[in-house]
Amino acid sequence: MSNARESIIQISGGHPIGIFGAGVTARGIVQFLKRHSISYELYDQNPSRALLFDEERARQHRLILCSPSFLSQHPWVQLAESSGCQCLQEFDFASRFTRAKLIGVTGTNGKTTTVAFLAHALQSLGLRSFTAGNIGQALSELIASECPPAEEDWVICEISSAQAEHMRSTPLQALLWTNFAPNHLHEHGNLQRYFLAKYHLLSSLRTSQFFCGESVAQHAREFRCTLPDFTQICPPVRDDLRWQNTVFELAPQRENIALIQAFWRQWSLPVETLLRAALSFQPLPYRLQRLITRDNRTFWNDAKSTTFASTIAAFRQFPSPILWIGGGRDKGEPKEAFLREIHLHVAHAFLIGEEGAVLTPLLQERGVMTTLSKTLERALDDAMAHPLLEPQGNTVLFSPGYPSFDQFKDFAERGKTFEKLILSLS
Repeated sequence: MSNARESIIQISGGHPIGIFGAGVTARGIVQFLKRHSISYELYDQNPSRALLFDEERARQHRLILCSPSFLSQHPWVQLAESSGCQCLQEFDFASRFTRAKLIGVTGTNGKTTTVAFLAHALQSLGLRSFTAGNIGQALSELIASECPPAEEDWVICEISSAQAEHMRSTPLQALLWTNFAPNHLHEHGNLQRYFLAKYHLLSSLRTSQFFCGESVAQHAREFRCTLPDFTQICPPVRDDLRWQNTVFELAPQRENIALIQAFWRQWSLPVETLLRAALSFQPLPYRLQRLITRDNRTFWNDAKSTTFASTIAAFRQFPSPILWIGGGRDKGEPKEAFLREIHLHVAHAFLIGEEGAVLTPLLQERGVMTTLSKTLERALDDAMAHPLLEPQGNTVLFSPGYPSFDQFKDFAERGKTFEKLILSLS
């Protein structure tokens, strides 16, 4: 019997393990448990995907492994714990079964690019590195793969606030917290609780390597949270020509590369290889991606933007007023600052999704020209029909600022849809 199997049986008391959620994270857990011949039951709130959880089911388990959406206040988690079950986030559970170096990356914006680039940069040095977590592959799936990371390897982990809030024993060798802005308030209740969820990650740090952006330090002071003495606060890089023609030349990514440089120096890795890696790094899709210019209109695809902060950062890249396509499903962020930024940067807003009807009168009150287009296809038609603001051309920015679940499966589907619509323009 493997040491991992023995450990799992000891934690679970020999009972089948319950899994909350039937998505990507659950797929990784199932793969890991099957590899070690451990029985399990899968539960999901959608009865067409898996079983529903109840008191009778709770009595069958001693250990529940949770996908990130199952927070401590979730009724199923509370029922399981009141029935004597131990509930662990998948990340916390999986980290017990690897000795690889785990590097945590969190933040409101820029996590995925930071994670992907760090792995790419380490690989350019000939080091084995992997990505896991909120980037699309569960840590348990990586560990259960045919070639799992070894002790000398690196795993760059994208950690969401939901994952961070419930981490108990994950041993991080370094933590990069890119930035902080309002997000996920419908899940955490308020801005301070959202901050504290990410702040909780510091309890998992096993070294004196913590790198954060200025907005993180600012909110730590506001919420009276003490940062460690060894914290490295990294202002965004400015006027550094080395990053031209890389993903890091635009402002939203300048704070990310500042943290990456500090991390790189801390590990005494050669700085010149970081620049070469940036030049060879392929930008991730749907993140302020320039598509084409047609009829003096240049189209940008920023479909990944699900927060006001990321859309505001996109606005600030363009010196002239823009034609903006935005909207989606509300997730509880306060709108006032976002509305001010729209007023400053947007000449005409073409609004889609559930929030389109909400934003229309709010923007009109502030003097912003608006069209309630409702759908993405109609918004693009409306933007194409709009008279040119300037003879030299206009910027048409698709940066929703909201999640996509009201009209699309995820941000990738809406990004791909926008790209197809643009490329079909005659």
